[in-house]
Amino acid sequence: MARDGISEVSVRAITEDAGANVAAINYHFGGKDELVQALLTAKFELLDVTVNDMLSRLAEAWSKENASLELDDVVRVYLAALVKLGVNSRRNALDPFIPLIQRASIEREVVLRNAQNLQNEGISKLVSMIAESSGRPVTMGPAFYEMLGLMYSGGVAMMHAMVSAGDEKSRETLREALEAFVLSGVRSFIEKAYGD
Repeated sequence: MARDGISEVSVRAITEDAGANVAAINYHFGGKDELVQALLTAKFELLDVTVNDMLSRLAEAWSKENASLELDDVVRVYLAALVKLGVNSRRNALDPFIPLIQRASIEREVVLRNAQNLQNEGISKLVSMIAESSGRPVTMGPAFYEMLGLMYSGGVAMMHAMVSAGDEKSRETLREALEAFVLSGVRSFIEKAYGD
């Protein structure tokens, strides 16, 4: 589905590849859209746990230094969590869930939206730490969802660049340039969306 498109892959093809009965998807999930949603939900939950762990470590480090959180560090943690889950460094390839999310955003936007629980602990912590580090009234809502989409899109662009770069130095240069681009975009977005 990530490679060929969700619409192009039949239930029969999925069950044949899995060595399962053709009725298994309907029995266990209710249909192909629900299967896709379950796959995406599992990955988003893993991302949330990773974001939560990494943000907790960042907050602890800043607390030990008795310093204020820096917005750039908070955003970097989110991007690092995305890359950690989205890039298989041993194979230098994207995890299939990244192109599946991209396919779902084009073909099954409702399924993608339903797969994300933006009330989970990691995302909630991300909101509060962005608010604290920016000094702006950032809350869960439409503006935050847009900003999260900006960060996610930037992270995916970063992943694509990293796996297509020829050598380690090129990968690091691309990662740094794209990270700087996303950080600048987030700072600008916060300024415009949340004002002074």
